[in-house]
Amino acid sequence: MSGRLSSVRAVLILAVLSLESHGFSEVFSRRDSMPTQSDEPISVMRVEGNLMVRWLCPGFQKTSLLLLNGEGGWDAIDNACAVDPETQYSFVPAVSQKGFYRTSLEEIQEFPRLRLMMPGTFVRDLPMPVRIDIMRPDGSVDWEVWEGEVSFGSASEFLLPVLIPVHNGVGSLLLPGTGTSSGDFVASYGGQQVSKIVGGIPPSQETPVAGELPEGETIWSPGDGIIHVTDAVTVPAGSVLRIYPDTIVLLDPKKSIFVYGTVECLGTVEHPVLFAAANPDAPWGEIRHDHTTTKSVYRGTFFIKGGDSPGAGHTGKGPVLRFDHAAIDFDYCNFMDNYGKGLYGNNGDLTFKHCLFSRSEMGMEVVDTDISIDRCFFIEMPMGGDVADNDPLYLHGQGNMSVTNTVFAIGGDDGIDTLSSGPVIENCIIHGFLDKGISVFYGAPHISNCLIFDNDYGISAKGDGTDVYVDRVTIVRNRVSVQSRNKYNDPDAIIKYYVTNCILWDHDRAVQTDYPIEDISITFSDVQGTGVFSGEGNMNEDPLFVAPGENNYRLQDGSPCRGAGQNGVDMGYAYPESP
Repeated sequence: MSGRLSSVRAVLILAVLSLESHGFSEVFSRRDSMPTQSDEPISVMRVEGNLMVRWLCPGFQKTSLLLLNGEGGWDAIDNACAVDPETQYSFVPAVSQKGFYRTSLEEIQEFPRLRLMMPGTFVRDLPMPVRIDIMRPDGSVDWEVWEGEVSFGSASEFLLPVLIPVHNGVGSLLLPGTGTSSGDFVASYGGQQVSKIVGGIPPSQETPVAGELPEGETIWSPGDGIIHVTDAVTVPAGSVLRIYPDTIVLLDPKKSIFVYGTVECLGTVEHPVLFAAANPDAPWGEIRHDHTTTKSVYRGTFFIKGGDSPGAGHTGKGPVLRFDHAAIDFDYCNFMDNYGKGLYGNNGDLTFKHCLFSRSEMGMEVVDTDISIDRCFFIEMPMGGDVADNDPLYLHGQGNMSVTNTVFAIGGDDGIDTLSSGPVIENCIIHGFLDKGISVFYGAPHISNCLIFDNDYGISAKGDGTDVYVDRVTIVRNRVSVQSRNKYNDPDAIIKYYVTNCILWDHDRAVQTDYPIEDISITFSDVQGTGVFSGEGNMNEDPLFVAPGENNYRLQDGSPCRGAGQNGVDMGYAYPESP
């Protein structure tokens, strides 16, 4: 084979199809095709326009990770195998011969409108999770598909078409269990289609697992059949549990995995890992990371039908994933249809990207934790009933906390709940909650460039010493836009608001307070009410939204809010071009 780098780059570009920035696509697609030599990669990934290739070292102990950059050169990120990309790339014809990829350059250039994420294998008679994303041409999720329905069914007609509700470009559901052995699934929306062939596996094809795993490295892969956790499993300190794409892990009722070492769960969007209940009517317990010294990672993973674990925090139920003094990264993970909350813990270091939390007791609750949440979706939390504080996100205590580019949609309580914390909440959409869009109890959150609408209260604060900073936020179509509340019979509490460059509109009341109105500072803002709300630069004029009936709260060219903010900025939420 020629050693010319340009030809390698050309073949790789043709090999990678339908990838979102920061997404993955494996070069193997069957359970028996795991590469066995270092000149065959185990994954190819597009990262901000570059191609990243990972090789498996001989002996399966390490991997090499190299980046083919946009200028045609190779950058070694972690070259543990000492791979020479100039001469060692005989994987290229193997990829072509196996036929894992289409090779139409036009298909690569036109990003698909729909992205379908579901396991590549079903277990007969057990439910199957599905996530659908409606995409923009640049590969980001289209937030402005506010409400819609994706038709989803099987070409073989064993599953009649069902409609998956979509909120802000994302929808999900659990397919009912079926006795069929395989299926060709098709999702349709707006004239676009995406399909996936899913194989079947009988419950009898399994590897039972229980007890403490061996020291060193343990691998769970599709070649093992179903990984069936029949009793508590422990990952000891200093050991690694590595889970390959397309692996299915079924846990018996209330059974859990205890992690004192490291988990590397390496699913992808195209080949996700699944953690589910062996009995769909009896949820499994939790995955617990406890005082670990190395960072764990979960990528491309579904967590369903779990959380029957010891209760913790609000709601009184346990989580699917619990942490205590642990560092974990999550990317394209989906916590769906769980008995308990998605995640709970304290004293952690967590990052979430492209994750979905839906139809669980609560999304997540963290205490005294450094946490970064970016480009995630918290959708369809329980609608009232006997569940208390069933919020998508509860941020409690100290730590560097940020929530950016994230959607909170539809729920029975609050969208974001904070307690004695100071999170940065930026470029988020929060709508459709029966109580508050953002609830603040003590602390000092900084809320900027957000859209908060269709809740009972936009932002509500309580507790002595609370400071709420709000800048460039559109708070619209809530019954009350801003509230200071004496919930705990503390008539002398001091609750301060600092609101600038905002639009408070289409409400019953702009401000509701049990304390002196002077504690709520609003400046350079458009506030609907009787007269002009006291404060420098304020106005009471129709903001002239582009199409409020369609949730388009951009400002028309002639809006009085354009350039009327402090230092000449526009008031209200500025829609991002690519969230």
